[in-house]
Amino acid sequence: MPSFRKILGWLLFSISSITFLLVFAVPFTSYSTAEKTGLAASLYLASQISWWLCLPLLGKEIIQWMKRLWGRIRGADTAPRQ
Repeated sequence: MPSFRKILGWLLFSISSITFLLVFAVPFTSYSTAEKTGLAASLYLASQISWWLCLPLLGKEIIQWMKRLWGRIRGADTAPRQ
């Protein structure tokens, strides 16, 4: 069973990802420009706070996950073309 540290870390990572993606939906809402600006700033701030809180909890795991993801991306880029 995963430790509480990992569960909390991945939960914070998920919150960070979701709030960051929600920033891109803000322009399509029916709020005023000032409200949209405030909402986007708040979502971005929440995204950053949860990201920086998840890093100490998932330090080694998140770095390994990013390396694997980057390897897949680079592997697709460097594949021989026919």
